[in-house]
Amino acid sequence: MRSSIHSSGRLHPFTRTKLVHCLTAVVLFGWIAFLEANPSDEPQPVVHVRDRLSAEAFEESGLSKLSESELRLLSGNLFGWKTTESVKLHASTAAPIREPEAVEERFGEETLKRTLEAEEDSLREIRTRIEGNFDGWNGETVFRLTNGQIWKQVDDKTFVISEKEPEVSIQKGMFGAYYLSIEGYGARCKVKRVK
Repeated sequence: MRSSIHSSGRLHPFTRTKLVHCLTAVVLFGWIAFLEANPSDEPQPVVHVRDRLSAEAFEESGLSKLSESELRLLSGNLFGWKTTESVKLHASTAAPIREPEAVEERFGEETLKRTLEAEEDSLREIRTRIEGNFDGWNGETVFRLTNGQIWKQVDDKTFVISEKEPEVSIQKGMFGAYYLSIEGYGARCKVKRVK
């Protein structure tokens, strides 16, 4: 196992960074716990996050990347003081309040979606016909089907036939691929649905 201490007796830089991050988190969460345990209606002195950390810890924790208004908002939330700006920022980023009826209306919707997805997964093939005269595919063919769907060829294969409204089968392949084949012929091409 590799030691965290250099031969010079100092901590490895990566270990030192992790230690600084941990200590930063402890300080911040300690203040939160203290403020929640000791609520007060009296005005609190303004404490800035930057004042609570060393310059090195402030930089290594990534807080230096925040704008001044973001730092004031963070400080206000951590240390329990509010400025007009922090109240405005909080109000503008807060999640919209939903009416209870709307929430109840949507309750369980995710199971409906899963049911529809399961039904779609169980369908592995459709059979229908191509509208009108059909002369095969050439790598850029668009297939208009009698069921209203439109599919487009996505590979470069070619196949030549001349049929009027031939019966086709579109099968679901692996990894979301779909393949169209003409009934009675061995050829098939890869397609994707466009409508």
